[in-house]
Amino acid sequence: MISSLLLITILIQIEASCTAKNGTACCNNVPYAANKKLCCGQFLYQKKQGSRCCGAKVYNILKEICCGGLVHPSTGSSSRCCGTKTYTYRKYNCCGGETLFRKESNVCCSGKLFPGSYITTGCCEVHPYQRLDTICCRGKRFPRSLFGGLSAQCCGIHPFDSSSHRCCNFQHVISSEYECCGKTYINPNKQFCCNGRPSEGESQKFRCCGTTKYNVFKQTCCLGKITEGRNLQCCRTVAYDPEKNSCCLGRIYSKKSQMCCYGRITNRPSPGHHCCGYKTYNKETELCCNRKVFPGKGLLCCGNNPYDPLIMQCCNQHHVISLKRECCGPFHFINPINQICCGGRVFHGPGLKCCRYQAFNPNSQSCCLGRIFKGPGQRCCRFQAYDAKIKSCCNGHVVQGTLCKSE
Repeated sequence: MISSLLLITILIQIEASCTAKNGTACCNNVPYAANKKLCCGQFLYQKKQGSRCCGAKVYNILKEICCGGLVHPSTGSSSRCCGTKTYTYRKYNCCGGETLFRKESNVCCSGKLFPGSYITTGCCEVHPYQRLDTICCRGKRFPRSLFGGLSAQCCGIHPFDSSSHRCCNFQHVISSEYECCGKTYINPNKQFCCNGRPSEGESQKFRCCGTTKYNVFKQTCCLGKITEGRNLQCCRTVAYDPEKNSCCLGRIYSKKSQMCCYGRITNRPSPGHHCCGYKTYNKETELCCNRKVFPGKGLLCCGNNPYDPLIMQCCNQHHVISLKRECCGPFHFINPINQICCGGRVFHGPGLKCCRYQAFNPNSQSCCLGRIFKGPGQRCCRFQAYDAKIKSCCNGHVVQGTLCKSE
C-alpha cells in the first residue's frame, strides 16, 4: 500500500506542476494566457468582449444573462434572474427566488404569493393586508376604522388617530392637547419642557435658560445668563438694547457715538461717517477704495486708485486712463487714432480693422471668417477669398467664371 505521506506528496507535486507566471494562470493544471482565454469549470474558452463564466459555460454579458448556471437571451438592462429563470422586471417580479408573478395581481410576503395588487395590498411580515382597511404596526394588523380611518398612523407597535393624538418617541400615544418632552410628555397649559424634563409653568410664558427657568415676556437668555427685559439681543452672554447699541465681536458699543470697523470699535466723528477698513471716512467729502481713504468729492474707485469720471475712465479695475483712450481687454488700453484692439490685443497702425483676433489693412488685405488674404475688396466663399470679377462661389467652392454652371 502507498503510505498517506507518499500520497500527499504526489498530490502536491501534481498541483504544483502548473505555475502561473507573468500574466498566465492555471486551468485544470494547464497554463494559459489570462488576457486571451477564459477558464470556466476547468474548460478553456477564447476570451472576447463581454465574455463571462456561467458554471462550466461561457456567455456574453452584452447579449445574454446567467441564471443559476443556465444561459438565457437578455432583453437589456431590464433582465433579471429568478432562480434559473429570466424575466423582465418591468412586467414581472420574483417571489422566493423561484416563482414569477405580476405585481398588478399578486403580492409576495416572505417568499409566499397572495392575491392582490401592490397598490392596495401590502405585507405585514408574513401576512398580506388591505392598505385602505388595515394598518400594519411592526408586524401586527389593526382595523383602521378604530383609529380614525385614513388618518391612522403607527407609534411603535401602537396605532393611533393622528387627527386627535400624537406620538412621542415611538412609545407613547398622547392627546394632541399635550406635548412631547424627552421620554415623557407635558400639559403645555401648566408645564414647559426644560432639557427633556417637565417643569412647572405655562409653556407659552416660560422657557429654559441652561438649567434655569425664565419668563420670555420679561427676561432675555444669553448663553445661559438671564437678564431682565424683553426684546433684547445677545452679545455673547450680555443682553443689550438693539435700538441704542450693537455688538462688535463680543463687545457692546453705542450706535450713536461709536462704530464697529472690521471688528474694532472706533469713535464716530459724525452721523455721515462710515467704515473704510479699520478707519472711518465721510462719504460726502472722501472716498474709500479697498480700505484706503482718499480726499475728494465725486470720485470713483478703479481698483485701489481714485479717479474723476468727468475727465478719466477705468479699465477693468486696473488702469485709470483719459476719456480719449479706449480699454482693450483686461490689461491694455489704446489710442483709437493710431491703434486698434482685436481680441484683447493691441495692434499699431492707422486705418486697421479687426479680423477676429487679428488686425488687417483693408486697403491691401481681405478678411474671411478670421482668415486674412492678400488683396483688398475680395468676397468670401466660406473660409476662402475670391475676386468676384473673374471667379464665383458655387456651393461653398471657388470656381473660375462669374456664373455657377449647373451640374
